[in-house]
Amino acid sequence: IVPAVTELIAAQFLWLDYDDRTKPIYLYINSTGTMDENNELVASETDAYAIADFIN
Repeated sequence: IVPAVTELIAAQFLWLDYDDRTKPIYLYINSTGTMDENNELVASETDAYAIADFIN
C-alpha cells in the first residue's frame, strides 16, 4: 500500500463515519504489494499501520 492509496482509504473511512455512525464499515484488502519494474517491493508497512489505526 502506498501513501496515495492510504490517503484515499482514510478519506473514505472519515466520510463513511460521518455519513452514518451506526453502520459498520468492512474492509477487505487483497494486495500482493506494490512492485517496481525489477519486481522489488516498494511499499511501506507504515501505511498499513495507518489504516490499522483508522480501523481501531
